[in-house]
Amino acid sequence: MPTVRRLLTIIGILLLLLSGTAHALTVVTSGNQTADGSEDYLFASNTTAGTYILVVDTTNMVNGETVVLKIYSGANSSSLILAYQATYVNAQTEPLKFSVPVPSDQAIRCSLTQSVYVSSYKTFYWKFLSIP
Repeated sequence: MPTVRRLLTIIGILLLLLSGTAHALTVVTSGNQTADGSEDYLFASNTTAGTYILVVDTTNMVNGETVVLKIYSGANSSSLILAYQATYVNAQTEPLKFSVPVPSDQAIRCSLTQSVYVSSYKTFYWKFLSIP
C-alpha cells in the first residue's frame, strides 16, 4: 500500500502534468554517498530557480538502520531552512525514495544522514532532478 508521502509526491507530479508545465525531468546532479553518521550534504547548494525532487536508493539498508533525508531551501541564498524531511527505518520493501517536489528560486541543498547502522555504514545512490 502506498505511503502518504508517496501519494503526495504522485499528486504533485500529476498536478504539474495537468497544468501543462511539466516537461521531461532533468538530472541536475547525481552520485553516491557512503554515510558516516553525520549529516552528509550531497552537493553544494544549487542556485538555479526550479522545482526539484531528490531520489535516493535505500536498497542497502537492513533491519535496525535509520536514514534521514532532508532538503533545505530559503527565501534567500544565505539562510537555508528545512523544507522537507523524511525518516526511513529498517530494510525497505520499496527502496527507491522520492521527495515531494520542492520549488526554489534562490538556493537548495540536500542531505543524507544514516544515524543508526548495523555492522557498517551504507552507500546510497542518489539523483537530484529538476522539473523545468
